[in-house]
Amino acid sequence: MARRLKVLVSKEVRELVRDPKIILVMILVPSLMFIIMGEAVGFAAEKTAEEILKGVDTAFVDGDGGWASDLLYSIASSAPVSRVDRIQVTHGEDVADRALELAASGRYDLVIAVPQGFTENITSARPAVVLVYSVVRGLSVAAGAKPEVVTGLLESYKEHLVKQWLRRAFPDKDPNVLLNPFTVVEEAVVKGKALPQQALSMLMSQSFLLFLGPLILLSMAASIAAASIGVEKEEKTLETLLSLPIRGRDVLFSKAIATLIVAVIGTLSLSLGFTVYMRRVLSMPLEIASQAGATGAQPYGYSGGLGFSQVLELLGVGTVVVAVVGVFLSIMLVLLLSIVVSSLAGNVREAQALAGYIWLPLFIPLFAMMFLNITSLGPLGQAVLAMLPFATPLLALKAGFEGVPWIMYANLATNLAYSLLVLFLGARWFEGEKILTARIRARRRGLIRGLVGTGR
Repeated sequence: MARRLKVLVSKEVRELVRDPKIILVMILVPSLMFIIMGEAVGFAAEKTAEEILKGVDTAFVDGDGGWASDLLYSIASSAPVSRVDRIQVTHGEDVADRALELAASGRYDLVIAVPQGFTENITSARPAVVLVYSVVRGLSVAAGAKPEVVTGLLESYKEHLVKQWLRRAFPDKDPNVLLNPFTVVEEAVVKGKALPQQALSMLMSQSFLLFLGPLILLSMAASIAAASIGVEKEEKTLETLLSLPIRGRDVLFSKAIATLIVAVIGTLSLSLGFTVYMRRVLSMPLEIASQAGATGAQPYGYSGGLGFSQVLELLGVGTVVVAVVGVFLSIMLVLLLSIVVSSLAGNVREAQALAGYIWLPLFIPLFAMMFLNITSLGPLGQAVLAMLPFATPLLALKAGFEGVPWIMYANLATNLAYSLLVLFLGARWFEGEKILTARIRARRRGLIRGLVGTGR
């Protein structure tokens, strides 16, 4: 039996490896997808900072001419990357119209307009208005970075004015202390460890990949397994195979083992790509972010880094191992289900369609889990989660982070039980004769499915 199974597995592996689409889709794509995404994120961040460092062309429309507008112009001109043109407005000319005209000309990235009476309002401690027009030339992150420069400029101007008033009112006090009596150092405490809040937010923002990565890999695995059995049914080679002195379950085992070998490589590829991606995202170039902040803009990056080793320590090595094993079990389960259900199809197209119907709806609750805390669901909800198929990769990371590890171990055991059950039922199905003639056919009207048995 072992020898026959070895021969069958060797045959299936050769057929899979012979198809270049298998190598591309299951082995190269999972790794390259995340690596390319990580490099794209890093490249976009660097380009955003470079765009700011190239310079921000600014028009300063002065309708006031007083000392307050002079001070604002001086601060704007002193910014390292700002190139400021001062434009005096003649008497009777509307400042807002002139500013809009300059913004519409396309020559400037920013237009700052100071209306008449600005200095008088500042001197009298009355509310004053500064008009700011940001010229948006695209929908990219880099296009929205330059307008942030003006935010820093105006904040510097406000701080300068307030310090002047404080010096006059409290000559014996330090205006910096009066303006900022305390400093906020914001950190998040997770499992007793203090982490930079912004870095943790960056990590949380990537949680969608915990859903997207396994989804892509499982969809590819289901398609490959379905195609494997669909080709056999379409070309009638399954009949020849089962007519040999070979047990039907050996055929199932061989297909499952062969696709599983490819799936293991796909899992390693996905893990490698995801690791590279997270390293790239978590090590965003802080020096470029600080340069962007030095221009007066709000830093687009985070102020504190979070190393990959810290992420592993935060989640726990056991949690990461369970997540990787969960990916493996999820792939094994979807392969077995796809092979068994696709045996009811008559050709490759029907087989792949049937494989998609059985597993894709199960990702709906997993998608919802991206936005929910496991601890908020209560015992009954947690028990339901522990029984969800294909959920181990996502649940392991969330449960490990939230401190409810029993759910990930229970879900791991549940998925293993599902795989063994499908393997047992599939072996019995492949031993029968109906596998050669049974077929689920989609009728032209409605979504009725008919099971066509022997002789139809």
